[in-house]
Amino acid sequence: MFDLEAILRDIEDKFGLRLQGPERLSGGYLNGLYKLGSYVVKVFSRERYSKDQLVFVEGALVYQAYAQDRMAGICGIHSHEGQVIQKLGHQAYMLMSHEAGDHPDPDTVSLDQMKLLGKTCGHLHDLSIDKFTGYQVEDHLRSLRAYVAKISEDLPDEMATYMDQVKKIILDIPPDYHKHHTIGITHSDFSRDNMLMRDQDLVLIDFDRARIAYQAQDLGRAVMGLAFDGKSLDSHKIQALIEGYRQVKDLDLDGIYQALRLTWMIEFQWWFQPAFFSPTCKPKVKRFNQEIMWMTDQWFNLRGHLGL
Repeated sequence: MFDLEAILRDIEDKFGLRLQGPERLSGGYLNGLYKLGSYVVKVFSRERYSKDQLVFVEGALVYQAYAQDRMAGICGIHSHEGQVIQKLGHQAYMLMSHEAGDHPDPDTVSLDQMKLLGKTCGHLHDLSIDKFTGYQVEDHLRSLRAYVAKISEDLPDEMATYMDQVKKIILDIPPDYHKHHTIGITHSDFSRDNMLMRDQDLVLIDFDRARIAYQAQDLGRAVMGLAFDGKSLDSHKIQALIEGYRQVKDLDLDGIYQALRLTWMIEFQWWFQPAFFSPTCKPKVKRFNQEIMWMTDQWFNLRGHLGL
């Protein structure tokens, strides 16, 4: 699938590193991940990424490179002549530092770790964006309305049962929803799969979707990934997240409430897909689907779930 030998030769030519003994790592969702000593090589899947999508990822990684020079807790990436993604014939890859740790588990993550996550997220969100120009922030309400209008007919029964609730939710979202949210550097895929924890160490990885956007999505995704047990929200974990974040930037429970609403607005169209209601759906994807559908069901009760 991947010509790893050619990539290793290219790494030696460009970075002066002679890497041997690759160990295939799990994860990556079609991409190839290989550990080589203190480095990891990520080989991008041509099935997953078109040429245009790779251009977007290259732009997203600019924010990771910017963040790693200004704060702790960011996975190191290596560039050659200003390029993070290296092109080699029909292949594309990137070179990263290997970071120790495991993906946090909502069943075992500690309150101290939630606090550390909040603090790290706060530092990311506090980075200046003065050097960045030409960015555009998406109107998520307009995108959501367009998506719902497009899919409203011929839905499978299991999806169709949600449509009345979805339309009520859209009416509940005010046109000026954005007034609750700040714009800045945003990871935009702040799931537990993109975090590595070991005791009191935390590293954020996979900035492939990073952009300048409404930052509350990161907070909403962190809450759903680590403070949701499938039925309810854990108030202690949420308070720990807030406490850590507030060491850097202001945040309260109402901010979490607004963050959850924004996360639903953005991610609903990602995870409300026929394939994700199938019993053969992969567990990781099914998890996201179930989180978003719980939020759909509980939209008008979210304040109560947060104790507001």
